[in-house]
Amino acid sequence: MKKLLNVIFLTAITSVLSAYEINFEGTYENSNKNDRPNILSGGADKKGENEWQAVLKTDWKGKLQTFEGIMTGDFKSGTVKGDFYMMSGTKQTRHFVFTATAADYNISGPILELKDTKEVKSGKFELKKAGKAVSAPSGTGTVPEAPAEKAGGKTVVAGKDKNTLPAEDWRLPAKEKKVSQPESDTGDWKFTPQTFPPIESIAAQKPDSIPLYGCFSWGEQYTQFRKEIKEVGWTSYRLSGPPNDEALVNAIEDGLPLLVTLQTGKTRQEFRKERVRDYYKSDEEFIQAYLAVLDEFCGKYGPGGSLFQKRPELAKNPVKYIELWSEPNDHRLIANGPDKKEIDAHRQSLYAKLLKEAYAFIKKKYPAVMVVGFAASGRDDQRFIEKVHACDPAVANSYDIVSTHPYSDAPPMAERIQGFYSVTKAWTGIQKILAKNGSSGKPLWYSEVGWPILQSEGGKYPEQKYHPSISVWLAAANVIKMYTLASRLGVQRVFIISVTDAPTDDDQYNYGFFDSKTREWRPSAYAAQQMIRLLPKPRIQTVISEETGGLYAYQFKCDWTKTDTKEVIIAWQEQKKGELSVAIPAGRKISKVLNLLGGEEKFSVKDGKVQFAGGPLPSYLVLE
Repeated sequence: MKKLLNVIFLTAITSVLSAYEINFEGTYENSNKNDRPNILSGGADKKGENEWQAVLKTDWKGKLQTFEGIMTGDFKSGTVKGDFYMMSGTKQTRHFVFTATAADYNISGPILELKDTKEVKSGKFELKKAGKAVSAPSGTGTVPEAPAEKAGGKTVVAGKDKNTLPAEDWRLPAKEKKVSQPESDTGDWKFTPQTFPPIESIAAQKPDSIPLYGCFSWGEQYTQFRKEIKEVGWTSYRLSGPPNDEALVNAIEDGLPLLVTLQTGKTRQEFRKERVRDYYKSDEEFIQAYLAVLDEFCGKYGPGGSLFQKRPELAKNPVKYIELWSEPNDHRLIANGPDKKEIDAHRQSLYAKLLKEAYAFIKKKYPAVMVVGFAASGRDDQRFIEKVHACDPAVANSYDIVSTHPYSDAPPMAERIQGFYSVTKAWTGIQKILAKNGSSGKPLWYSEVGWPILQSEGGKYPEQKYHPSISVWLAAANVIKMYTLASRLGVQRVFIISVTDAPTDDDQYNYGFFDSKTREWRPSAYAAQQMIRLLPKPRIQTVISEETGGLYAYQFKCDWTKTDTKEVIIAWQEQKKGELSVAIPAGRKISKVLNLLGGEEKFSVKDGKVQFAGGPLPSYLVLE
């Protein structure tokens, strides 16, 4: 008698076969010591040519385990491959891989690998096509109601109550993904009137050829989560820390445009010590050491670099963007000391020298490389940029792009009370500084920004005193709001930190899109993926609503390179949840309303407005 897999589970619920393009049911056999069959159900939605986004659920003695991943191949008749991760826990990883044969969507074959933290197992399985796919009717009106929410919602406290749903709700197939609008998103911030640039001037700007969707991490995290990074679909990537050859080659192979932040020190240990000016005898010695780093890096990875002599097929994607240092306005350039005023002045003058000499060096030897300057941390970015310009008039001609790190514990549209920092106000101030110094028109990038999540919701570390944590849902919402706000301001790139929570205990941050141990996708990863898929090359069109601390709604073209592209309104209500009412552009209709993760929501139309349940988590109103 065949032995069967012992399923590890998180919660016992009833599996309802849902609306996929292909539905499956079957059995799962494994050489373990249990003697009851595993019942399989699930389905797949087409993602690309011979590629399907799929979910498989195993039911062992009424206990459910969910695998989510990709199936590739010819489902009609041929070979089908599957690569899945268990997505039902934060403490245990299971990886399920198979290669099987298919006949009219019935699939059977061996399990190549079923791995948890203890062992690797093997066996076989069989899937049979089940039922018919169900699709929502086209046109305006109300879409079919999504499957009922699972019981067990919980409330997590972080200064204020934050309502969340059980974890499995964000792991459902795209059309079914559910969100839980929080009662409020109040905290140590306030909503104050913001001076936005005229939307006409922003909408008239030709978007950059590379969409603004970026992510940031150190090199080893890119290599570790290379598969997941591809699946989310980020269109550019920032690498920092000691240069990591494997990660750099991986990203170049993947075709991702890279922004690489360079400092001194080649190993993690050297980087911690040698990246600060204090390690060197003089400013001049420090700058020469830095120029040597730039030379070595650009000579290998820049246009025409030595890497591409060995790998000519990669020459079309060299590293073209170099960021000169990271947060030079704090201890990362010169260590803190008792005389803050003196240290700040030294940081400003040193960075002015470094910027000028590094720019001249790069443009002379590597003219195709674009220099990204400042990378100043938020709350102090305006002051630092202004003071560095004041050190030497030549600074204004020593960078191609300005970058900042607009960290704030507040939602992107709000203002942090401690420090009184606002993304929009900082943008306005920086534009004035650039204009004053003859640098109007130079692009502004946000090369690092993020929001840490609560340890109680999967974060690796406890809450930090100066970086209050928020729920996974509000963190996901802030990612979408930041991409949206950046588009509203004309900011060309936004690099959200980070792929995972801090890889070492040196920093102790919980900014990760994925759990570092289980590889579990957090809501922020699903939210980013949804926005990128729906608006692959976004171009803002108009402002529908911009109420301070209230309703925000912006109309976008989904792909500005196409004349027949869809248009979408991104809308949310700050500070509370409830029924939202958003004006529909004249002559247009709403085909569907999607939540933060892409799940379809009910809506109605009345008096030229679309009405739906919303709140601080953004929704997408698809126009036709």
